[in-house]
Amino acid sequence: MSLHLLRPAVGATCLEDVESWFARTVEARVTIHTRRAPTRVAELLDGGSVYWVVKGQIRCRAPILAIEQAIYPETGEQACRLTLQGPPVAVAPVAHRPFQGWRYLEPAKAPPDLASAGDLPAALVAELRELGLL
Repeated sequence: MSLHLLRPAVGATCLEDVESWFARTVEARVTIHTRRAPTRVAELLDGGSVYWVVKGQIRCRAPILAIEQAIYPETGEQACRLTLQGPPVAVAPVAHRPFQGWRYLEPAKAPPDLASAGDLPAALVAELRELGLL
């Protein structure tokens, strides 16, 4: 059974900021580092994703490709490296309280992927969803 991670998108103010992180790489892959390694690695690698919280809302996800032990070169401290496959997939916005680091997210609590809304701006899509029109 798969399991997901929830992580704040530090520095991102909108979904497009997260998309730009993936657009900067040739293979549309992003590597993130964290000090604390997840203990449920097998479940995360079984179809898990990292769900990004942007401005207090879960806004998108990216599938996890690999989880490896690493060392921060500056300090020599242990770290964990997660490799994610992009581009990120937009999900139905769900409010989430602030937190630091990462949290496990059970599949039953994960927001569904957004159906393609064409070329509508993200703010308009969110408002239409709130009104129940999408």
